[in-house]
Amino acid sequence: MNWLKQMDNYMFCSNTALEQPEFSIETVHSCNADYLTEIGQFMIAPVDDNTQIQIPVKNKNAYDVILQDLAPHFDKVQAVYVQESIEQVILSQLKAGSQKRLEDLVRKQTVSPLVRDLYRSGISKSDHFPMKLQWFQLINAEMDGYGNIVASDLIWFIENTFLANGTLAILPTGWKLNDDLKNSIALRFFARHFDNVCIGVSLDMNVEMLQISNCNPSSV
Repeated sequence: MNWLKQMDNYMFCSNTALEQPEFSIETVHSCNADYLTEIGQFMIAPVDDNTQIQIPVKNKNAYDVILQDLAPHFDKVQAVYVQESIEQVILSQLKAGSQKRLEDLVRKQTVSPLVRDLYRSGISKSDHFPMKLQWFQLINAEMDGYGNIVASDLIWFIENTFLANGTLAILPTGWKLNDDLKNSIALRFFARHFDNVCIGVSLDMNVEMLQISNCNPSSV
């Protein structure tokens, strides 16, 4: 597989934790939404009733997108403030109506191609995966284009939240590490738009995790 580079003792870039000693958490009120945007589908697909999403907030535009595209789909929305500035939004308790809306998109085959490819054996997944993973880094230059997917809003959102100082972790379902995986629309999409895409694989060659970043992962 000439499109991958094996990595030993892989250490990925981690999002900066809240280091300031004082912070406050406030509840954010939002309205219902009868639609799911590309960002909404991407973020909600792996979520269940017990999932909590923590999204770093690096600018007001990112916060506005969270309020518009994501907050309406959760019963509990909290903003974390440090020195009167929003540092993070915490989303939990996915609304049943939003879950059904996503399932309807999947059933009608109108869900985002990225979501369909990432979650091949189901649109949700628990956060339990093998602790011991073998890591591979995607060689972006070896990947083909990804077709006519228009997702500029999603790219901007990822870059201005998770990738602003860390990584985005994704737990795909139904993925096996073999040469056919090179044709994955999601991998080709990530390779085109982000500097580093790393794949965590279990002993039975199941792909358990993707780590996406614009920083340099270390391998020693």
